[in-house]
Amino acid sequence: MNSPVLEVENLVCGYDGQAVIKDISFVLQRGSVIGLVGPNGHGKTTLLRAISGLIKISSGCVRFKGEVVSGKDANQIVEKGIVSIPQGDLIFTEMTVQENLLMGGYLPVAYARRKDRLNYVHGLFPKLKERATQIASGLSGGERRMLGVGRALMSTSELLLIDEPSLGLSPIIIDQIYDVIESLRVEGRTLLIVEENASRLMDLVDRIYVLDNGHIVWDGHGRDLMENNVLMNTYLGG
Repeated sequence: MNSPVLEVENLVCGYDGQAVIKDISFVLQRGSVIGLVGPNGHGKTTLLRAISGLIKISSGCVRFKGEVVSGKDANQIVEKGIVSIPQGDLIFTEMTVQENLLMGGYLPVAYARRKDRLNYVHGLFPKLKERATQIASGLSGGERRMLGVGRALMSTSELLLIDEPSLGLSPIIIDQIYDVIESLRVEGRTLLIVEENASRLMDLVDRIYVLDNGHIVWDGHGRDLMENNVLMNTYLGG
């Protein structure tokens, strides 16, 4: 039986004293993939930020491999093995593609394996090898997203938090990004994915959670969600 990697228990958090996440609990098993979907602005990204240590929690607990990590600083949580791939283009625009990638492997254990990790990332994203010496500000939107994912994969993380991997991209680039995510799943990586397009997660995840107004309102298998017209129309726009 797989052991829990991530345990979120009765989590409450938000901004400026206003709760955005309201008493959420779930468990992520080692080697499994969970999807989080729901209306925009209802807590999905906030939940990832809380797990990553980027915002403080009001109550509840986050455990990683049995150890309480809620309350730790973000850099300490990265050192434990949780790495986040944020939505948008949060790359170092004045650095080269290669330098951006190396920033993802700054921890000693990852830096010692940087050549192997670079070869691994270049195998997933050949375009990043072609663009190695290019300043990142000149990349296209799709290439920036590849760079964000590749930078995270330079680490030796045990859990990847991926926020809106398809946001703002063309269908061709989305397919490429999800091909890589599928390869990570096949490798047995543990993934927690926030996605606005539930159909993208249907055959990828082991379980899917629907968030609304800071609560989990449904969880189950992807195809069960896609076949539930009430849920789709109420929370996901049909």
